Amino acid sequence: MIKHLTCILISLWLSGCAATSGVSPDSLSKPKHITEFTLQDDVSDVMIVTNGLGSKSEALSGLIKGRYLSKYEDEKGVFYEGPANCLIQSKTTGGIYLPKKGSGEKPAFWAYIIGLPESERAKVGVIVAMGDSWEEGRIRKDWWTTVSDKLLHAIKVQ
Repeated sequence: MIKHLTCILISLWLSGCAATSGVSPDSLSKPKHITEFTLQDDVSDVMIVTNGLGSKSEALSGLIKGRYLSKYEDEKGVFYEGPANCLIQSKTTGGIYLPKKGSGEKPAFWAYIIGLPESERAKVGVIVAMGDSWEEGRIRKDWWTTVSDKLLHAIKVQ
C-alpha cells in the first residue's frame, strides 16, 4: 500500500513539474504593435498564493516602478517586460502577462528562469542539474499567484 501511495505521489509531483515548465522566448511571437505602461511607484499588495496541493496562503507580491514594454505575445495574451528584478516577490526579471479580451486567461506574473550557479549544480545531483540547465533562459508564467485588482487598476496600457 505504501509503495503504491509513494508511486502516486511521485507521479503527481512529476506531472506538476512538467505542467509548470517554461517556454522558450523563441517560441513566442513579437507583438504586432508595441504597447507599454509605466508605474510611477512600486505597486504591491497581499495576494493569494496557491501551492501544488491547492492550499492557499497570502504573500506580498507586485511590480516595481518603471516602464513595461510588450516583449512577447501568444494567442491569448501579451507579456510585458519591466526593469531588471521587477518582480517584488522574487526579485527576478520578467513582468506581467495580460490576457487579450475574450481569451479566458488570467493575468499572471512571469519571469525568466535563472539556473543555479555552477557551484550549486554539483550539490543538487546530476538529474536536477540537467533539468535546471535545460530550463535556464526560458519563460515561466506564475500560475500560483492571483494578481490583485490593486495592481491591475494601476496598469494603463498605451
